[in-house]
Amino acid sequence: MDISLIIPVYNEEGNLRLLYQELKPPLDSLGEDYEIIFVDDGSNDNSPIILDDLAKKDKKIKVIHLDGNYGVTSTLSVGLSYAKGDFILTMDADLQYNCRELVRITQELK
Repeated sequence: MDISLIIPVYNEEGNLRLLYQELKPPLDSLGEDYEIIFVDDGSNDNSPIILDDLAKKDKKIKVIHLDGNYGVTSTLSVGLSYAKGDFILTMDADLQYNCRELVRITQELK
């Protein structure tokens, strides 16, 4: 595994499908093996259902559901414990990041 992308999620049902659509092309363009690890931090909206649906459609997606809301530090820690990548990146699920920057960041890491 070359790249693991860890994304903490808490009540982001409105962003998750769009986030995935924005992530997929730049990650695929890298020509590297990758995984996207979504760590659901006890969301009480439809985020868990959406994440499970995305994971069914894309085997590169892993979903971890926490049984409560523990905060971003805990979700990142859990994601790190599951990550298999040589390079590990993190980002939020709130669409604040430019997903195309993943290509630049990854190239700088090599």
